[in-house]
Amino acid sequence: YLDKYDWKTPQTIQRAIDTLRDAGNLVMYNHPIWSRLELDDLLNVRGYFALEIYNWNCEVWDATGLATHYWDMLLRRGLKVYGIASDDNHNNFPFGSASSDSFGGWIVVAAKKLDRESLAEALVQGSFYASNGPEIYEYVHDGDEVCIKCSPVKRINFITYERRGTTKLAEDGEYITE
Repeated sequence: YLDKYDWKTPQTIQRAIDTLRDAGNLVMYNHPIWSRLELDDLLNVRGYFALEIYNWNCEVWDATGLATHYWDMLLRRGLKVYGIASDDNHNNFPFGSASSDSFGGWIVVAAKKLDRESLAEALVQGSFYASNGPEIYEYVHDGDEVCIKCSPVKRINFITYERRGTTKLAEDGEYITE
């Protein structure tokens, strides 16, 4: 039922978002870089709960899959929008090939049960994280400090507003896990 929209104006996009939400759907804005969106395109509509900040298929095809800078700009403007990663699999490449569009981005959800309602509830509450590899085992924020335990990585970035973030780097040839 969304095929009738022309997709050229913020008002049209807003009507589509409203139609989807009214039908009980969670709405996410997908592959903004690949779609050649401008920041204003994202700021001029409301009601999407997440932005696709990493799309593996777009990254494989033409290096347009990373949109964390858009996400950061939305958050700095006070919009509460979650970040999603996906593989957006189209099976255009053989599985296992260097350019496979399978299993390159995903979310890990902390849901009470493995059913539609529990997954939707966890997504709305932000009880998930986006990844293209690393696993987060523990995340603790006590008001003053953030601590994380994860699978082995080369770096951990805490990106925050007002430059209070930090980066922890592994030594050359090593990995860190917290």
